[in-house]
Amino acid sequence: MSNLYIWIPLAIAVLSLIALFKREEAQRLSDAASSVFSLVVSSIWLPVWAFIQWIVGVVISTFNLGELDAQFLSIFRWLFAIVTLIYVLIEIYVNIRQAIIRAQRRIEEEYNKVNSADAKNRTAD
Repeated sequence: MSNLYIWIPLAIAVLSLIALFKREEAQRLSDAASSVFSLVVSSIWLPVWAFIQWIVGVVISTFNLGELDAQFLSIFRWLFAIVTLIYVLIEIYVNIRQAIIRAQRRIEEEYNKVNSADAKNRTAD
């Protein structure tokens, strides 16, 4: 509950800063913050994933299991590891792809602004 007292003023401050920007700049800031947050969370998940896999391996090795049971648990451990890792990698790919698409849109907007300004200058001459 005490963390709530930290996050609420922080959220209010961030929202106030966003309100100060023009709408377009606020959208870019929001997109950037969202991308950074998603990448940070995804990047934090990878070491956590590796640590969990290590712990599961240690726990399995401490059991007095037969060879077949140990192999069975090991197979499920690796299947779980692969499935969770694929999900995280897909999320990282989606975040990077979204950032590339946003950058491409900004480039196209600037290109269109320059071309429209050039066209206006040519017609004025």
